Formats: sequence, C-alpha cells, structure tokens
Amino acid sequence: MGNNTVVGPCPTRPGDRGRGLPRRQVRRRGPRKSRRRATSCRRCPRFPTAGSPWGRRLPPPRGSRSPSGPPWRAQEVPVGLAIVELVMAVEEEFAIELPDEELVEAKTVGHLYHLVLRKLELASVAADPEVCPTSRGFHCVRRALVEIAGVPRETIRPSTPLESLLPSDGRRETWRQLAQALETTLPPLRLPEWVDALAGWGLLLALASLLVCGAVRGVWPHPLLPLVPGGIWLIWLLLLVGSCLAEPQARCLPRNWATVGDLARHVSWRYFPQPAFPAREEPCPNLVAFHRMRRGLMAIVGVPRADVRLDSRLEDLLPRQRRPGHWQDLAAAVGTPLPDLRRPYGVDQLLLWALALLLTVGFGVSLVLGAAGCAVWVALLSAVGAALAQTRHGIPEPCATVRGLVGYIAGSGLPSSVPARSAEDESARAAEVVWERLRAVIVDQTKASPAEVTRACRWADLNLD
Repeated sequence: MGNNTVVGPCPTRPGDRGRGLPRRQVRRRGPRKSRRRATSCRRCPRFPTAGSPWGRRLPPPRGSRSPSGPPWRAQEVPVGLAIVELVMAVEEEFAIELPDEELVEAKTVGHLYHLVLRKLELASVAADPEVCPTSRGFHCVRRALVEIAGVPRETIRPSTPLESLLPSDGRRETWRQLAQALETTLPPLRLPEWVDALAGWGLLLALASLLVCGAVRGVWPHPLLPLVPGGIWLIWLLLLVGSCLAEPQARCLPRNWATVGDLARHVSWRYFPQPAFPAREEPCPNLVAFHRMRRGLMAIVGVPRADVRLDSRLEDLLPRQRRPGHWQDLAAAVGTPLPDLRRPYGVDQLLLWALALLLTVGFGVSLVLGAAGCAVWVALLSAVGAALAQTRHGIPEPCATVRGLVGYIAGSGLPSSVPARSAEDESARAAEVVWERLRAVIVDQTKASPAEVTRACRWADLNLD
C-alpha cells in the first residue's frame, strides 16, 4: 500500500480553514470492512485531528481514541466545557482577552499565569473608554444586574445609565437585592429634585412674606394681614412633613450614582488593598491612618477585621449607646482629635420650626409679644442644647464612612503612606497579587483546594468536569 497525497483544509487548526495544505492518506492493514483512513497535519504531528486544546471544538472523552490516531492525551490538555468557563472567568477577573493562539502553549497553571502577566503589562486601560477603571467591581455589578434585574449582559457598560437598567416599578426591591448581592451598603433612594427645590423656595418665600407683611402692616393695618405669612409657613411645614412621610417610597437614584461605573467604583472599595496598577487602582487616602483606625476599632469595639472596609459606615461599626465614649477612645487611638458628634437632624428641624412659629405668631400679634417669644425661645434653646450636648451620638457628615474619616485624619499631619519601596518590590507585589487572584478564580471554578493549585500544576491534576 502506497501513500496518496491530497489537498484539503487542515482539520486541526481553525486559522487554516479554507487553505489548501497537503495531508497524507494512509490505509491500514485489516479486513475491507475495518479499513479506516488516518490523517495527520504536518504542522500538528502530536495531536492528529485533535484541534487546538483551547479552541471551540470539544475533544473526545478521556481515554477514548480520537477519530484517527493515538489515544487522547488527557494529561497534557484540558477537556470539557469547564476550561472554557475558567478562561471566561479569568478574562472577567482581569479585564483582558486571551486568544486561542496564545492559550495553546498554556499546559500548566504557571503558563497561564505568565500569559496573564504579559497581558496586564501590555493592556492600556486608560486608552479604552469602555473599560471601567475598577474592573473587579464592574464585573461584580454586571453579574448582579444580570442575575437580579434580568438585564442582558451585552447591554451593561460602565457608561450605561442605571435608570435604563432598573425600571421605576420595583426599583426599591431591586436596589435592596442588589445591595445584598454585592455585600455592601448602598445609599437610600431619594425623592425627585423638584421636591427639594420646592422646600427650599418655600422657606425663602415664607421668610420674605414675613418681612413684607411686617412692613405693609405699618401702612395698612388690616386684621387679616398676619394670616398671610402664617398660611405660607403652614404650607411649608406641611410640605416638609409630606416629604418626610413619602421618603420610604422614594424611587430616584442617589446623586453621583447615575451610571454603572459609579456603582462599580463604590463596590471596588471592598477589595482593599487593590493591585498596584495605577490605571485601575482606587487608592486609600492614607494607609497609616487606615491601619491605625482599624486596629483601634478592633481593640475598642471588637469589630472583626474583615468588617472594617473603606465603604463601611461608622454608624454600623460603633454602637449607639456607647458611641460618645468609643469616639473619644478612637481619637486617642489614632492620635488626632476627631470632630464632635452631632445631634440628630430631627431635633434641629424641630427647633427651627418652633422658631418659625414663634416669629410668625409673635410679630403677627404684636412686636412686644414677638420679642418676648424670641427671648423665651433662646432660653429654651440654651437649656435644651446643653442637655442634648451630653447625648450627641450622630456621626459628622464628612466622617460618615471609613474612607471619609481616613481622609479627615490624613489632613491632621499623619504621613500619607508607608515608606516608599523600589520599583522591583512594587512589581513583585503586583505579581503576587495577580497570582492570588488567579488562584482564587481557579479554586472557584474547579473542585481543587488552594494548596493543590500550584504554578507547576498541570490541568489534568485539577478536577475539571
């Protein structure tokens, strides 16, 4: 039996489809019914008709024979759909693309690790406007939106408005489920802008009506004139009460949370510390202050280390009953004075409404009664303020979160970071962070333990279904 040479496309390399390549046709010995034809590409002598190990074609089962040629070498290339899912997870984790041509050589975990390192060094995140600077948070947000809101995956981009992804009906429930899925605290939804604008303009109109009516009364002393500013004040108070009652039904997104990128930037703070890639990093305002404050919270309040994140709210970390004492101890632990705790906003609003009513009624009836009412109000305010000063427990607004408090401490003279390290140390640290993240992805996608995933580990040693 001789060898015949025919011309046809190579069955093993997707890039050579449609291109005429020589292949040889061999007839094996045996009966006529069992004669089979074996073809092998000159470029792929090791795996006849096996195809790219990382390609789209599915290889034969382990231990079985390929359509022609030697048995499938399961110890060298991964099989099944699990490897495709693993590659997709790695691409999402690092926001890179791994083509099949380069994955052919990745026969061990270490080969894939070095391939990811090369891709991270060559990728330019800042040059692509569609790449979110906080890639890990973006992929978490996209996964949560696909699972909870049922949004198509291809429609979610960092610049996509959240209003187009979250319909108004059921937005509050979706927002709550999104916070649970992301394991973070999201700001509450708010009322429309016109409600706040109407409340602000209503206050100005009430003050203006009080001054105008006081000036007109000297010229035209009508008995019903004092009712005009009183009615305006009453309407304003009713508007404030109505807005407070309607707050649980608010559906508008918070300010500065318009796009998916804004939400991803907030979620990415949970992954502190970030890898040392400047284009993707969301840096901590002050590393020294952060570590001091975390040690102080762990020692004073007993907060677990994992709960102290940059986006954690101090109201959730400091109990309300002992907050004044804990606040002073925390200031001593970080070595800098902290701003005083504040009274609740409801008390300040109540005092403001009382002043408005006294001014309206007092000056509407007589000037002497108005002055006496103001004096009584100042006396009550001093007494009530002195009593409330002992029970202040509200966190100041600039220090509502751990990030805000770290930023406040950073302006108190503490060094901004630990001593600078060399470029080699930074590169080594970045490589170790990449390895830890890659190993976490492999452990999550396979049944292997972290100790089994080493750089010399072959894909056949992992439990890939």
